[in-house]
Parts: sequence; structure tokens; C-alpha cells
Amino acid sequence: MKNTLNTILAQAPSVLQKHPAVGGLGGVGGGILYWIEIAGPVLSFVGVVLGVGVAAITLHLKMMEWKEKRKKLNN
Repeated sequence: MKNTLNTILAQAPSVLQKHPAVGGLGGVGGGILYWIEIAGPVLSFVGVVLGVGVAAITLHLKMMEWKEKRKKLNN
């Protein structure tokens, strides 16, 4: 196992020299993970705000409907 790890570590610089995109993609991937961690709570908050907004609008429309029914029953 130790020999395998040493072999992999010894070959890593040559692989990165031959394929520099691997290092670049690793950096981009790390940046994306950073932004996902930041965006997650923000997107959750936006989702909750939208949900509360839809619920408020639905309740308002239902109350208007109930008022119309009540007016018809009283007349």
C-alpha cells in the first residue's frame, strides 16, 4: 500500500504537467463548492419568502371569496 501511494505521489506532477486542465478544473470545482455553500441558505430563504408570499395571496383571495358568499347570503 505504501509503495502504491508513493508511486501515485511521484507521478502526480508529471500528470499535471501533461494535463494542466486537471489542476484548473480542480480549482474551479473548489470555487463552485464554495459558492454552493453560500448560495444554499440564500436559496432556502428565497424559497421560504416565496412560499409565504403565495400563502398570503391565496389567503387574501379566499377571504375575498368568503366575503362575496357572505354578501350573497345576507341579501
